Amino acid sequence: MSSQTYVPSRVDLKAKKKIHISFGKIMLYFFMLLMLCFMIIPLVYVFLTSLKPLDELLKYPPPIFVKNPTFQNYKDMVTAFSSTTVPFLRYVFNSLFTTLSITVASVFVSTLAGYSLVKLRVKAANTIFNIVVAAMMFVMSATTIMNYLIVNEIGLIDTYWALIIPKIAVPTYVFLVKQFAEQIPNSLLEAARIDGATEMRTFIRIAMPMMKPALVTVFMFAFNANWSDSVTSLYYVTDEAKRTLPLAITTLSTAGGLARTGATAAISAIMIIPSVIVLILSQSQVQKTMAHSGIKA
Repeated sequence: MSSQTYVPSRVDLKAKKKIHISFGKIMLYFFMLLMLCFMIIPLVYVFLTSLKPLDELLKYPPPIFVKNPTFQNYKDMVTAFSSTTVPFLRYVFNSLFTTLSITVASVFVSTLAGYSLVKLRVKAANTIFNIVVAAMMFVMSATTIMNYLIVNEIGLIDTYWALIIPKIAVPTYVFLVKQFAEQIPNSLLEAARIDGATEMRTFIRIAMPMMKPALVTVFMFAFNANWSDSVTSLYYVTDEAKRTLPLAITTLSTAGGLARTGATAAISAIMIIPSVIVLILSQSQVQKTMAHSGIKA
């Protein structure tokens, strides 16, 4: 007696794929689309502004859409940086180098600190964590003078290290990672130690992959915060060849006046591109890793 395998027909498959649309789902999608528009409008406005001629840039109130688009602003940008002693690509390199160095170092330091406070039985861990929480209450401007004195004392003024080291340890990032590290099962870490893994190997091979959502979030925050920072370069660097792109933009817009308005708009549009790319890639990665992290409370 032969057995036959049931093969679903095309009608059955269509019935399974049938989507039930309700009024609640329509309202939900409408609300999400509305929020998406609110988030995209500022980005669209910046790029449209970079294509406006000077008469539209100076118009009040400023129009949202451009009537006579032109790439003259980008040509003015190239001309403006051609007249400076430092080429445009040098500023871009300085910003990319310092931003990526700070971001990678911040991810590693905050992850190591947050994990240690929870999983390594550090003495006075609660006291240290309370100090971290207290440090979150201080704005960066409140510690600027002290940071400058320390950087000057160790001889890092006018170096890339002056732009990197003071911004590596951020209390907010340590707090975020610490709260996420609490969800890692202690039994999993103990099993790795019983198998002969060292603490560093356990941290790198087991803890860090499980904390991937927190790491990606810290990476996103650190990159966006440092990519657009012009204050640090102004404080610690006097050599024009070591200054970052945001400070160059500020100097260009201040010194050029109305004549450089178009060039400033073009540079601002270019500055947004890396932050948008990192935001999009990080957001998708966070969603993916949160869905497959396997962490149980």
